[in-house]
Amino acid sequence: MFRRGLSLFLLVCACSGEPTANDGVVWEGSFAVASVPGGEEYLCFGFPVSAGVGERAIRRIEWFPPEGGGVVFHHAKLYAMPAGSPAGPWACESMPEGAVGLHVWAPGGAALTMPEGIGLAVPPGTESLLVEVHAVRASDEPGRPGRVRLALWSGAPAALAAWLPVQAPVPILRPGQRETSTGACHAQARTSVLFAWPHMHLHGLAVHSRVVRPDGVAIPLVDVSPWDFHNQRIHTLGGLPIEPADVIELACTWQNDGADYVFSGPRTIDEMCGEGLIVSPPTSSRCAL
Repeated sequence: MFRRGLSLFLLVCACSGEPTANDGVVWEGSFAVASVPGGEEYLCFGFPVSAGVGERAIRRIEWFPPEGGGVVFHHAKLYAMPAGSPAGPWACESMPEGAVGLHVWAPGGAALTMPEGIGLAVPPGTESLLVEVHAVRASDEPGRPGRVRLALWSGAPAALAAWLPVQAPVPILRPGQRETSTGACHAQARTSVLFAWPHMHLHGLAVHSRVVRPDGVAIPLVDVSPWDFHNQRIHTLGGLPIEPADVIELACTWQNDGADYVFSGPRTIDEMCGEGLIVSPPTSSRCAL
């Protein structure tokens, strides 16, 4: 159901191509937000997929944000759903039950290309793909379409990978103060980290993550200082091994130079501290705040 007063237009194209030597099966979804009267909104777009798409692993994910227009994307996320999803757009500040994260795009982000022989797992039984867009109004000009394109394996890859989120709590950011917070993810099984995507908002100053071994040895994952909200890229880590009993630590630092308190939340003026890891093989490690 749409929020009252929200004026939107949706352009959707979901199509599959024939396998090629390089890309396998290609799937593409297109979506557009014409206007966001409230200034910014979280909006979702659902795309039904055929059994062939839902059963394949992903080789590459490429995002095409709107070129110009009055609506920009703070970020866009791709999820796999075990059931059908409305075409949308519909308000979705919280994800439906069963949503499995696949990838995130943010300003400065590039395409995700999986290493040779490894596919990003699409959960068995996936019936739809869901794009969540954090849309921000930049001007009164109508918004333009954005797209996401998947290149899928024609057969089975040698290994699978999956998204593993790590988060840290966000304290209340006091005016004129610097704040730091740390979160941890306790590894339960042997895996390796292929990619890392750290995320904060406009008050972010620095983000650091590392793997801490049981003997206290710390191995850096990502160190971004200074943080640049407009250049949120995926970091390639090349398969850094994670062993049972290792701890993945994430630390964020913020600087509030304004006169108002800043709180944890989904809006651009709020703050976050998160890191999305793509690991192989997939793991059910406990990520605790």
